Amino acid sequence: DDVDLSASPEVPDILTTARFARVLRDQSGRTIDIDAAAPEVLGWSAPMLLGRTPPLERVHPDDQHQVIEGWMAMLAEPGGKTRTRARLLRSDGTYRWLEMTSFNQLDDPDRPGIVTEFLDISDVMAAHEAVRAREQLLHRLAETLPLGVLQLDPDGGIVYKNDYLADIIGGEDAT
Repeated sequence: DDVDLSASPEVPDILTTARFARVLRDQSGRTIDIDAAAPEVLGWSAPMLLGRTPPLERVHPDDQHQVIEGWMAMLAEPGGKTRTRARLLRSDGTYRWLEMTSFNQLDDPDRPGIVTEFLDISDVMAAHEAVRAREQLLHRLAETLPLGVLQLDPDGGIVYKNDYLADIIGGEDAT
């Protein structure tokens, strides 16, 4: 059987989708330069990014406080660096988890500004959420079983016991 070596293999999306981008901002946060991957990673066209200060409304409400704190901490220290994880709104109305590392280079005589590197961590955060959801399910199951459930560590210490076990052996403090 002959194999056609000229045929292009299918490349998984994870290898062709940009996951990392860099943005240069001035002290006020206005975007003054972006790399080629920024529109894909951030989900906004170059004209929507360049020359603008990203509105705080693009940051998920639950993440706004930590983004502001990180930005202020980075600005307060020349040469400072902060790393924050947050969900950012894309133009299609979806949120994407990004890890943002900002470097205060305002004192750089050649190109002063704040460099922010964006790493798409949506897959990692989705995996964390799946584990958390499974843990919650297992906890609910253990608490509703009409059986005592006990987990011990290698030294014999109690890691987990459900309420039913406490009822069987005589209360919360019984071990």
